[in-house]
This record gives sequence, C-alpha cells and structure tokens, in this order.
Amino acid sequence: MAAEEANTSEPAVQGGPVESSPHQHETRIDWESNTVLLQSGQRMPIVGIGTWQVKGQVCVDTVCTALKAGYRLIDTASIYRNEADVAAGIAASGVPRNDIFITSKLSPKQQGEDAAYEACMGSLKALGTDYLDLYLVHWPGAKGLKPSHPGTQEKRHGTWRALQRLQKEGHVRSIGVSNFMPHHLSALLASPDCTQAPVLNQFEVNPLLKATEAVQACREHGIVVQAYAPLAQGNPLLLDDEKVLAIAGRLGCSPAVVCVRWGLQMGYLQIPRSTNPTHIMDNLQALHIQLAAEDMDAIGALQAGQGGGTRTCWDPNTVEY
Repeated sequence: MAAEEANTSEPAVQGGPVESSPHQHETRIDWESNTVLLQSGQRMPIVGIGTWQVKGQVCVDTVCTALKAGYRLIDTASIYRNEADVAAGIAASGVPRNDIFITSKLSPKQQGEDAAYEACMGSLKALGTDYLDLYLVHWPGAKGLKPSHPGTQEKRHGTWRALQRLQKEGHVRSIGVSNFMPHHLSALLASPDCTQAPVLNQFEVNPLLKATEAVQACREHGIVVQAYAPLAQGNPLLLDDEKVLAIAGRLGCSPAVVCVRWGLQMGYLQIPRSTNPTHIMDNLQALHIQLAAEDMDAIGALQAGQGGGTRTCWDPNTVEY
C-alpha cells in the first residue's frame, strides 16, 4: 500500500519526546476504501487476517484464500514462526506485493537496539520483501527480565530507537507497538529516545474485554487501536449471546460478523483469525452491514453480568517472558 500525504490536522509526531494531547483523537475510517489514515501518512486496511498459531501449508492456504477473497492486510510476527509460510501464501495468491499491507512484530527475546534491528532484517528475509508496511514491538517486556526490572524499560527504549532508524532507512513504512498498556505508552512517549510516536497499538479488545483505559490512552495520542481476538476466541458468552444472535438474525449474517462490525464502529481495526475458508470470506461481510445505535449499546453492555472481561491471551501487565 503506497504512503499518502498525512492529513495536516493529524501530523506525524517528530522532534520529541512526544507530548500528550488534551483532545481525544477518534479513528477516522474511510468507509469507501475501508482504510484508516495512520499518522505516518500511510493508509491501512481496517480488516485483516491474523495468523497466530497458523503454520505450514495451512498458513499458506489461509493467506492465499484471504487475499483471493479480498483481504489486503496480513498480520504475522517472528514469534509465530510462519513468516516464510505467509510469503508463500502471498506468492500463491497472485496479488501484487504493493497491493498488500504486511505487518510483522519483534518478540520479547529480540528487544534491545541491535537485536531489534537484526530482527527486522530477519523478518524481511523470511517474508521475501524489501519493506514492511508496519513493524510492531510485540510485547512491552524483554525475555529474562521481570516487568518491574529497570532493564526492561531500557531495552524497550533501545528497541524504539531501532524502529525509528528502520523507518528512516525505508525498511519499514510505519512503526507501532502491541500489548502496550497506558503506563507503557506514557513511559515511551516521555522518553527523549521517542521522536516518532507509535502509529498503532495492537492489543486484545472485544465486547467482553473493553480495555477502556488502553483505548483512551491511545486516543489521547492519535494512536490507532487494532484489536486481536475480536471474537474472544469464540467465547460462547459472546457468539451465543441472545442479543448478538438476534441482531445477526435480523441482518442476515453470522454472530461473528456482528462482533467484527461492532469493533469497526467503535473505531478498532480488526484481525479475526480463521483457517476455515467459509469463515474467512464471511468475516468480510462486516464491511457491508451497519449496526444501529441500540445494537451497539446492547453489544457494548455484554460484559456487565455476563462473566466476561477475562483475557484470552497473556496480561501485558504481569506476564514474564
């Protein structure tokens, strides 16, 4: 995806450290192109295919199927150990590289300035491309260090220096973070090492896990929110909920499509994961339905009294790597 001129009302942040904005930045989705404009000036698809735990020929087939169905965003990571499979799927699809938005991420064991730079070089080689559209710090922690250890933050800031260098050199077009909670973001943005704010923060958010504070922290800095596990990994408290089923029945779509659409209308980019060709194609219907205000409210209220709010993935505040 080619970079564009940034909207002058939302310029790329430079010359840091980055200061907090007193205003909330709502994610501005272009519903005609189904993209969002990042602070880097690059347009990014709002729905993509996730590839966590998808490897080998299954990964190749999944990526190929998704691209042929119309997806243009592929999300991978070095720790998934499937970047070469993703590359094979892209090649099999016949879709030109320039039409595809590829995101990859560096792992906790690759934290630190030199290690992060080399990690990106490794991902580029595995993916068979000379640039990444978006490169993320996968987790705020560093392997072998407790979250509270001073060295964790030092490594994280060194990593960010590397990402800024990678972007300046043209190896990556946009840089961001994943699983960064408000205190991780504030520490990074306040650092003199941070002269370019993350354009995106990818973390777990869905109707059962609102992550309200993390969402608010991102919006305060114009950072786009991208949701992984948008279907709570198939949690029946979400997909079998009577309200969700009723909305799906009325709109003639699946409960999963309803939940993906809820996330989009909340302003969160979505990367549902599926290896089922029918589900892969079905999830794209979320781009073509509209939830009424009362539908949004009903889905947004699911966490209360439903036993929800629990994570399906690691807690970034406490996990040790």
